[in-house]
Amino acid sequence: GRPPQVRRSLHPEAMVYTYGSDERSTSMDVHYGDAEGDCEGYPVAHDALAHSGVQTRGRAPFASVARLAQAGMALATVAVMGVALSAGSRHAAVMGTGELAAPPPTTGTGTGEEQRVSNTLVVPTDSSGTYDGAYVFKKTMASMDARRDGEFLVDALGFMTDINTTVSCSPGTPGFVAQETPCAVRVGVVGELIPEIHLYESFVSPEGPIPVADWVAMWNQLHSNFSDSFEWHEFMSMASTFYTPDLSPFMKRWEQRKYARLHRTYTGQDGKQMYSVRMPIPNTGTLVEVVADHVGKKWQGDFEVYKDYECGPSNHLPYTQVELKHTFDLLGGEASNSSQMSISDDDKSDDGPDNAGLPLLLLVQISHPATGRLDDLKTYLEAATGVTTWAYTEHNDTTQQCSWSDVTTEQLIAEEDNSMQETPIKVNLRLTKSSPDAKQGDYSSLFFGQYTTTTIQEYVGDNAGYSRYLDNHIGIDIANVATLDRNARFLQDREYAFHSGGGETTGADGAGNYSTARRLGLTALERGDSWSGSNWARGKSAVNFEFRGAYEGRGGTFFNVSDIVQLDYCSPTGFSKMDVDDVTYCPKPDTDVPPS
Repeated sequence: GRPPQVRRSLHPEAMVYTYGSDERSTSMDVHYGDAEGDCEGYPVAHDALAHSGVQTRGRAPFASVARLAQAGMALATVAVMGVALSAGSRHAAVMGTGELAAPPPTTGTGTGEEQRVSNTLVVPTDSSGTYDGAYVFKKTMASMDARRDGEFLVDALGFMTDINTTVSCSPGTPGFVAQETPCAVRVGVVGELIPEIHLYESFVSPEGPIPVADWVAMWNQLHSNFSDSFEWHEFMSMASTFYTPDLSPFMKRWEQRKYARLHRTYTGQDGKQMYSVRMPIPNTGTLVEVVADHVGKKWQGDFEVYKDYECGPSNHLPYTQVELKHTFDLLGGEASNSSQMSISDDDKSDDGPDNAGLPLLLLVQISHPATGRLDDLKTYLEAATGVTTWAYTEHNDTTQQCSWSDVTTEQLIAEEDNSMQETPIKVNLRLTKSSPDAKQGDYSSLFFGQYTTTTIQEYVGDNAGYSRYLDNHIGIDIANVATLDRNARFLQDREYAFHSGGGETTGADGAGNYSTARRLGLTALERGDSWSGSNWARGKSAVNFEFRGAYEGRGGTFFNVSDIVQLDYCSPTGFSKMDVDDVTYCPKPDTDVPPS
């Protein structure tokens, strides 16, 4: 039977009226515009170019975010951490790709098929080693306890903490009350072969009738600690997947810590057996997955093949074992482990030996349930960036009644020689429509997509506010392909809610300082950029994005740079007040209302 009902703020039947159907029978191909209703003043969210009279602003006054972070900063400075970054082409390492025979392509249709001809995930560059595309630079998750989740990732995966800050109201601001709950807690972890992972816990950002806590509770209830009562459910694809050649050191650590785990095995594209372990990040409800091509005999019996209703093919990586292992080796993955990572700061608690001895991990995939169309990420990224060459494939398994899509983009990994070069590596973005036999919670994935979309549209609007649901996002640097002005125009024209902000100072997003960031792959601190920042934007299928880049500056086509300020972590709207650039300015408590 179904587990006891999760606490919620509003009964699902009432939520259906505003956000769309909560029933399995609803078509998975509906547009978000079908979330009809006018309950509590929440508007219909639109994804189409043809609108229904909703007014948008032109050159909107602009206040928001440039979280210019460096490890070890004082609290007020650290609170700024989060965006502001680079512009111009990135210098990438030039690597040969012809040493081994090319693997066979994946099955399916789309523009990505003819591009998979390499034996590594390294993306070819020109003779000068210049990479001029967009790339993933971080993954952020809304957490109910950011510090504990950060500690989990450090202990379980061998990552290292580089951000650990508590943000509180500035004394003397209208909403300041001594000894009150802080505005936010922000934690970041890093590894040598991954973009940064952020965990954000806000106490002020609006959430609508259903708080993030309710979703986290439901997801964890569905996971059921992966006990004997566990049933595969439709949110299992909400995960970040990493590769390492050998799971054994991790299995030893996880067994000692008694971490909840789900073990699966499958045969990859090139006939090699692959081993997968999933674990929940405790206070986000999302999953981390570690995939390897070897595990010690002691643990091999723990791994089961995917059951039919789990739709095994949709859980297989789109890369061969040869591609994964060769890339790992080319990047120096075998040459070091997490015990050799350190940050030049005064806090030694995030250095070894507590997180020592675990092999490095390479981020290879970010996945999510498809709550709309399978091509949602492709069409969204095309619309938001103006780039139409995203490698894309769709797959359909008629036997197991599931389907999935893959969008290939890149991430940049720093070279080991402390040079200015970085290696562009493929990373997959996947949407999955699970089997109809997969378990459903009190709220469906379709409903999650509709609720996330409509809530962000209401609270964030056209650069007018912020929402707790934007804290779940993928960070993509677009400095090489579009300005933030152009990106904002794309978003506004298509009525994707966004909140933008930055500053005239350039810094790496949540990174350590320039001299210590090289070996960690945190190399985004570039000189000479003015007015850089990010647009935090509502996406599709509940996958939101932070687009990082540069503003056009004075005389720009969208933003008045005199209005650009940093994100205020202590304001429900993300703004302090006009002409005040204070990331800890607390407005009066009664300002926590949707924008008119």
